[in-house]
Amino acid sequence: MAILDVSQIYTNTGDILQINYAQKSADNGNTCICLKNKKGVVMIVEKPIESNLYISEKDNKIKKVTDSIFQVASGIETDLWYVNKNLKERLVNEKNDYELDISFENYRSQLVDIIHIFTRYNSARPLGINILSMIKYKDEYKICKSDSSGKSVFYKSAVIGKGSRIVKTELEKLNIEELDIKNMVKNAIRILYKSYDPLKDKPFDIEVGIMADETNGEFIRLKHEEYAEFIEQYKDYSVDGED
Repeated sequence: MAILDVSQIYTNTGDILQINYAQKSADNGNTCICLKNKKGVVMIVEKPIESNLYISEKDNKIKKVTDSIFQVASGIETDLWYVNKNLKERLVNEKNDYELDISFENYRSQLVDIIHIFTRYNSARPLGINILSMIKYKDEYKICKSDSSGKSVFYKSAVIGKGSRIVKTELEKLNIEELDIKNMVKNAIRILYKSYDPLKDKPFDIEVGIMADETNGEFIRLKHEEYAEFIEQYKDYSVDGED
């Protein structure tokens, strides 16, 4: 039986094994995709259907932080509950106590600080999640991708979860700046199905959220019928399929 190193100390190879274990959990989670341009930002989330009793539309994966910040996680999704709750408290307190705007950098700083609580001490295990955040600030949209170590970087488009390798390759082929919101949703759904392996992955539903100029910068969670045509068009795609 293998002995797991549960300490927060460096190995002779320069690794902290607990963070590596957490990252593996995060990387094997459900696939989530985010794309953005000057017109807005789109978030697509894979929601595996665990049972015929599962009510997909009642299980929202995209969580609100503020009216202009929303996030989703892959991995141990309950870990996002802690991050989400504490981010809300911190950002609200900063705004009320210090009258600070919730800027991109301010948000990232607070998120990184919360994640680092779990990488500093032996008494707490690292969070087993990757996080995608969609943010609007002063008519500009950004995507922030964070991992279990606390590394948080802004991207033009990003993916987390088990389908990351295929999705990243497909995203790099897109000229995202030329797409409108509808076509961003369409391409994200196409790419999500492209990363699906019917031999290993469970059937899934999709959750779609957008913040865009056409919604006056407000977050909208799209109804299933608003993107059903794209699901019908691409549902037979898979890792072995053809474009």
